[in-house]
Amino acid sequence: MKRYLVILIGFNILTSCMPASNTSSLYPIKKNGLYSYIDKLGMEKYEDKYLYASRYVDNYAIVETLDKKVGVLNLDGEIIIIDNAQRGKEFSDGLAQILINNKWGYIDTSGHLIIQPQYAEASRFSEGLAVVKDNTEKKIKGYCFINKKNEIVFTAGYSFALPFSEGFALVERDDKLCFLKQDGGLLQIDQNLVDGMSFSNDLAAVSIIKNDSNLWGYVDRSGEFIIKPEYQYADSFFDGYAVVKREDKYLVINKNNSVLFFLNADVAYSPHEGMIRIKKNDKWWFVNMDGEIVNDEGFMWCDDFTNGMAIIEKQEVTENGTLQVSGCIFLDGRVVWGR
Repeated sequence: MKRYLVILIGFNILTSCMPASNTSSLYPIKKNGLYSYIDKLGMEKYEDKYLYASRYVDNYAIVETLDKKVGVLNLDGEIIIIDNAQRGKEFSDGLAQILINNKWGYIDTSGHLIIQPQYAEASRFSEGLAVVKDNTEKKIKGYCFINKKNEIVFTAGYSFALPFSEGFALVERDDKLCFLKQDGGLLQIDQNLVDGMSFSNDLAAVSIIKNDSNLWGYVDRSGEFIIKPEYQYADSFFDGYAVVKREDKYLVINKNNSVLFFLNADVAYSPHEGMIRIKKNDKWWFVNMDGEIVNDEGFMWCDDFTNGMAIIEKQEVTENGTLQVSGCIFLDGRVVWGR
């Protein structure tokens, strides 16, 4: 399966490609199957526990209460319950996806329905637009873009589409993969793309077939290859650096395609805030830009760093069995687990 199709299936999940604006300095953690919020000192902010808790974005979060009600949580711990909501997603661009009667719509931070639930799938809003799929009333088939007025923008009917990033969206139509511009035009690339990622740091990782191999390189905003396709794998650029794979080895490069160092890893992702997320021997670790592992213990899972912290998970063995516990690691190396 092509990797961009995997990205599509997961586009309702928290996206690490677009860091959230967590201005509250509160972070969701999980223990004993329930979520709560802690501050940078590891102290719980609220007494309430939740079945689900998103990150705060611009001072608002989506939570699911113990009685399975979904709502918007503000910094004072007050919840606005959304009637009949089944699920909700993290805020982005001022709106959050909400699932009601098995259809997706959008709410604002006050809990008002801005776009009525009507879509089989719905991405986060980015740069004023969102990707949605299948609406019987509008006779939409496949994926299309809508604005915050729920108006269809561009032509409907893409077989694949990612949200806009830096003015471009990766789409597929008629078995052709390309980048759509915000004015509706297409970015001209002198190669047939077989895979790709969203633009980040003014570059997009794309893949072509060359000598019967799937090779990755990077194109700029004009569609020119700045780094020629030569890698087995290429992650997006963040903070001016990217992780790529060549001859089954992961390495860190800059925009000049100069190698900084190699990574001893089974899986590796590009650095966020100076921290590279890697997996080795079934454990997750963070590596700094000097190539040094910074965490003393490996994690069961970890997210990329955003706003000075990353969410981490571990298994904790108790007399009642094995529990999954989440916490946070900060840029200074401090680790705080759910209590």
